[in-house]
Amino acid sequence: MNPFRNTEAGPGPSSTATATASSALATALGLLALAISLIAMAMSFADDLGAMGTAALIGADLVLVAAMGALLATMRPRPARDGAARRVREEELLDALEPLGPTRSTGEEER
Repeated sequence: MNPFRNTEAGPGPSSTATATASSALATALGLLALAISLIAMAMSFADDLGAMGTAALIGADLVLVAAMGALLATMRPRPARDGAARRVREEELLDALEPLGPTRSTGEEER
């Protein structure tokens, strides 16, 4: 399950808008990560960059890291609107997984 998508919201325009916004934020984060790595690569390959060029690249890198942090702060998972339906699904899942748990002994083990 993707924690950045609100799949429990059900059909409707609000859940579609939320999914679209989450997708746009994830794309922006990916592009920011690419830009940061390109700046780091440019700094490693630049021999005669000078102090001002290096400072400009480091400053741009810090701005991009700050923007990435701000975007990550907005991508918090939202709680489901219908808590009862989610609880029923979770109970069904736990009931289905119960046979897979460790077996319990009756206390009459041979030692």
